[in-house]
Amino acid sequence: ADKTARSAQPGDTKSTGVTALSLTLNTRVRSDEKSEGRTVFVVGRDCFYGIDSVTGHPVWRRIVGLDLPFAPVAVATAQPGLLLVDTNKHELVLLGQRDGHTIWRLPLVDGQRVVGPPLVSDTQAFLVTESDGRGHLLKISLENLNQSAQLSFSQSVMAPPALISGGRQLVVAGHREVIYTIDVGGFACEAVSYLGHPAGSIESPLLTMGGLVLLPQNGQSGTSEASDAKAESKTDDKVAGAKPSAGDGENLVVAENDRLDSCRLRVIRLAANGTQLAAVAEVRVPGHVRDRSMLRGRDLFVPLSGERLAAFTVSDDPNHDALTKVGTHQVETPHAGAMHLAVGPGGLLWMASSKLQRFQLTTDSIKVDPNRIANGLSSQPLQSIGSQLFVGRRLSHSASV
Repeated sequence: ADKTARSAQPGDTKSTGVTALSLTLNTRVRSDEKSEGRTVFVVGRDCFYGIDSVTGHPVWRRIVGLDLPFAPVAVATAQPGLLLVDTNKHELVLLGQRDGHTIWRLPLVDGQRVVGPPLVSDTQAFLVTESDGRGHLLKISLENLNQSAQLSFSQSVMAPPALISGGRQLVVAGHREVIYTIDVGGFACEAVSYLGHPAGSIESPLLTMGGLVLLPQNGQSGTSEASDAKAESKTDDKVAGAKPSAGDGENLVVAENDRLDSCRLRVIRLAANGTQLAAVAEVRVPGHVRDRSMLRGRDLFVPLSGERLAAFTVSDDPNHDALTKVGTHQVETPHAGAMHLAVGPGGLLWMASSKLQRFQLTTDSIKVDPNRIANGLSSQPLQSIGSQLFVGRRLSHSASV
């Protein structure tokens, strides 16, 4: 690990004297509602906007560049902030939620590319970058955006890492074959564990679930059609394998896209500081996992390519199955773009992709609300304030959000 500190720079405190002009189309059901001073956030092309949550009027605008590596992340700093990458200036920046002004900015190393969203834990952010085929994990303070350490790997690694062991360790998936266990305090690699996943097969963020971690893994198998069919009969629509093993350790739920049209969810126990791996259970589902899964209590929702949704119950109790399939749903005319999930009370789940849909999870199925809610391609993760849900969407023939 490189413990050389890199200091951030404070943002510009002086106003430029130029007020941003934003041309927006604003339609409201009621015009008598007054602003409550709360803001939601929208990315449109190369601009980042703060929008009043009641009136829909733009509060502020920042030009941040095209092709952001991740959607801006809200962070609980001394002044509520938003963490994002300014691709125009090649900087990690912390903006104030209220006015959009830069609080801190950290210039990124030349040649390093941010590959995905950070893991935010208390006052620290862990950011993954890549350069010359090697992955780097940066440890950054959210109080002043200073970089305190950088850990480099022999291959690229996936973002974001997952926090385990009560916050004492991180798990990072390598581009191929292995996963790394990182000590948070000393910021050093404690173990390299062989998983055997194909190159580039893990495409979606890891998800910790108490004693479980979702590690989506995608790839292609070189087995024959006959052996594929034999394996399919053993694993489709049911869980195979043993129950969770007792004792200390963390379970990894691995989504392995080992075929062109399906993936395999595997529960693997990671013990002894990441040096021991043991298979616990597995289930096969159609599609590939590329977007962030969502957990609410013991309910796990997994978005799959082809605009599919699969629901499971999870458990790290040795007396219960680690994964139990509840149901699946697929949109009749699927969209190939991103899928964003949000969970609500009473077993409700919201999914935004080609349109916004609402689901009710029962003990043995997923029921979709047949009423049309909001059409349009989802352009960013869902946001919520209280009982209100905010959806960023666009038409298929337009870049306007």
